[in-house]
Amino acid sequence: MKLCIAACLALAASGCAQRPLSLSYDVLIDPSFTPAQLEQATLAPGAWSAAVPGLTLRVAVGACVGEKALCIVPAFGAQHLAGWTSEDPNGGAVSYVSVDEIARRAPDAATALAWIEWTAEHELGHGLTNGDHLADRTRMATYLQLESSDITPADVAHFWAVR
Repeated sequence: MKLCIAACLALAASGCAQRPLSLSYDVLIDPSFTPAQLEQATLAPGAWSAAVPGLTLRVAVGACVGEKALCIVPAFGAQHLAGWTSEDPNGGAVSYVSVDEIARRAPDAATALAWIEWTAEHELGHGLTNGDHLADRTRMATYLQLESSDITPADVAHFWAVR
């Protein structure tokens, strides 16, 4: 079975207006990742900042409680999902990285860590764009196996198109 990356955008599903998009965000990486996972998850904002001129992501390690920020947190028990993103009631978005499912499906520990970074990057993309999967061979493709290993020009074009 393919390891699916689902974007669960609760706010969009409820029919409410989506949160406004910006070029400047605070990104909080939850400290409950293991040190190796935390290192990988912290790479995601830098990849987006490098790919999108003018995007500012201020990254800190901290709990995402009552913050209007984009947050990356570990999740457990989500079968068949590498990650998902949901709107936060405070005006941000929370990107969940299913670390146990990734570890279960990865062929080895090094691959699991790489998939954690890929998933954090993908899910952060949902937070930056209010959702949407793109075509295969982009970073925002629906399935991990079909994603590009880098943020592509199509991903960047979509970032700008939704603003």
